[in-house]
Amino acid sequence: IIQCIQVEVLLAHYFFHKVIMLEGRYHTGAAVSLVLSAHLHKMSSAEGNRLLVLLPPMDYIEKGERMKAFWTIFILDNCWTTVDGSPSNFLCTFPDIRINLPWPLDTQIQFPQNYWTSHTIQKFLANQSEDCGTLALALQAKASILFEQASHVGPCF
Repeated sequence: IIQCIQVEVLLAHYFFHKVIMLEGRYHTGAAVSLVLSAHLHKMSSAEGNRLLVLLPPMDYIEKGERMKAFWTIFILDNCWTTVDGSPSNFLCTFPDIRINLPWPLDTQIQFPQNYWTSHTIQKFLANQSEDCGTLALALQAKASILFEQASHVGPCF
């Protein structure tokens, strides 16, 4: 599944670069569907009973790769839905889509076994974020959230 997600991201970036928006949106939507169906937006299986689409990661490097895959799709979706005015594929108000995943960290950093995070986006927007998330990908994710939120506020003025 991770390789399929990577292909969808590459195709989406290619079509957006060539300003072929319809195909870019299609491949972004496909990537979003894959990450949500694989539950890459959730940290652990302790969040409810669900079918396992992916086997648990073999090590912290694989876990980090999955997290980075999710955040890459999240950024791509936030930026392009904001640009073309379409609704986001990540509606964080729905419990099943709520992002319970820490900000991306360097692949050399290992999470403690019992590490738990929840409502990552909501906590960030409420300025209650407990982890730093200063890796470039984390900062890009935060910037994409603010970009998307600003697009809703801008028309009000």
